[in-house]
Amino acid sequence: MIAGQYRFTDAHLTEIVRIFEMRPEERVRHSSAPRRRIAAPPPADPPATALRARRPRRSRQPT
Repeated sequence: MIAGQYRFTDAHLTEIVRIFEMRPEERVRHSSAPRRRIAAPPPADPPATALRARRPRRSRQPT
């Protein structure tokens, strides 16, 4: 059974498959191995600045 409680007939399923069927393109590749693109190296960023903690706005008073 397909799709839970739906009751599809064979004609329904055939039509659904026909609508959503995607055929491969008819291009012929000369080589059997797919070509990979070489990724460009990431751009060089300037050196990062060291982060420092902020001073608290007011001192905590002992309880």
